[in-house]
Amino acid sequence: MKRENPLFFLFKKLSWPVGLIVAAITISSLGSLSGLLVPLFTGRIVDKFSVSHINWNLIALFGGIFVINALLSGLGLYLLSKIGEKIIYAIRSVLWEHIIQLKMPFFDKNESGQLMSRLTDDTKVINEFISQKLPNLLPSIVTLVGSLIMLFILDWKMTLLTFITIPIFVLIMIPLGRIMQKISTSTQSEIANFSGLLGRVLTEMRLVKISNTERLELDNAHKNLNEIYKLGLKQAKIAAVVQPISGIVMLLTIAIILGFGALEIATGAITAGTLIAMIFYVIQLSMPLINLSTLVTDYKKQSVQVVEYTKSCKNLLNRQKLLKILKMY
Repeated sequence: MKRENPLFFLFKKLSWPVGLIVAAITISSLGSLSGLLVPLFTGRIVDKFSVSHINWNLIALFGGIFVINALLSGLGLYLLSKIGEKIIYAIRSVLWEHIIQLKMPFFDKNESGQLMSRLTDDTKVINEFISQKLPNLLPSIVTLVGSLIMLFILDWKMTLLTFITIPIFVLIMIPLGRIMQKISTSTQSEIANFSGLLGRVLTEMRLVKISNTERLELDNAHKNLNEIYKLGLKQAKIAAVVQPISGIVMLLTIAIILGFGALEIATGAITAGTLIAMIFYVIQLSMPLINLSTLVTDYKKQSVQVVEYTKSCKNLLNRQKLLKILKMY
């Protein structure tokens, strides 16, 4: 029988606030869509700009779109983050209510440091995944798709030319994501071991002093910390590769648009305002592109930690107990 993914198991048992989710998604989408109008109006202002006659109506409309975009984006992000906080509150309440009612043999078999880590540190992983990663996903997709559509409408030939950088970027990101997954698995294991060591030593400090094993416990802690340090450096190296590559791709894309766009303006195929709008769309496109591309590495990193955490939830709670308590939130 195929084992159920612990992440799906936990999420399926949650009582999701559907109304709040729909409102948050709608507001975030409207905020992203309003942001797509900013480059278009910028291009029109450039084309229609005249020192002798300033179009104040167009400028006022341009400023209004800026304000609406900021309000909608901020409100949508707040609502999505609120959903994440509700889920974290439910999970922590579930675990603590169950753990505190368990019999002493359970606490004899499980180190207190690991249990504390499950209730505090590990839930931060779920919190980041739900309240930070997921809220940025939908606006990024809307901005990405919308910007691409507008670029094709403005000049499809120039847009196709800029796509030559994307396949190279994807080929680099995929293997880096796989490496990040392996590193995250090892990091999660070492952190859990270190938390367990701290909990055991602190609760048995009197025994440690009597037996004069301070040096032994220090050596064990240093081994764990050294492994965590090495794994952290590996993650830093991958991040040091991903971010510069993302920046190079964006700069190369802008350079292609500027070079080809100058030729298009010289031949009268496009206006200066159209070129400015396209550059704005590429810049606007860069952030969601970076978010979605680094999502390959971030998801590999976060999913390992989330699955490890939900496995512990699944072990601590029986299915009926979990379902009963989670439905209250």
